[in-house]
Formats: sequence, structure tokens, C-alpha cells
Amino acid sequence: MIEHIVLFNVKPETSQGKVDELIRKTKTTLSKIPTVKDLWISKSLKPDARYRYTFAMRFTDEKALQEYLDHPDHRRYAKEALIPLTSEIVSFDYELV
Repeated sequence: MIEHIVLFNVKPETSQGKVDELIRKTKTTLSKIPTVKDLWISKSLKPDARYRYTFAMRFTDEKALQEYLDHPDHRRYAKEALIPLTSEIVSFDYELV
């Protein structure tokens, strides 16, 4: 099982409404990609955390992760929804042991 984790901050000028819309788009768009097994979104309890938001998902294997990364809905979501609102973003991929 592979876990894909994305940590990010939104740009300071981003309204709460835009953040809420991004969270909704994350849930509705990414959860429909066939290789995504689980998806969850989190907000840090500490307002001064290094990264304020995160989303994570699980895949059966590296092939399933790559299919997700290459999926046109993922690419469109990243380009049109996530990247325009983020000031910082990092991602990590781990194999569960």
C-alpha cells in the first residue's frame, strides 16, 4: 500500500470561501479517480504550523499511484485549482510497512 501526502499553505490573500471551494474540489475530483482508495483532508490545529493544510490518499501500489499522477483529472485539478491558490506545497510518497 502506498500513501501520497500533500502539505500546503494557501496564499495570504485567499479568502475562506476559496479555501472551502478548494477543499470541496479536492474531495469531489480526486476521490473519483479510480486508483484512489482512500482520501482525507486535514487542517492543522495550530495556526502557525509550517503547513496549514494537508491531503493524503492511499493506493494499492506504485503503478496505481502513477496512474493517478498521470490522470487528466488530477493534472487539471492541480493546474486549475490547487497551484493557483497555494504559496507553498510539498508532497511525499511512502510505502506502508
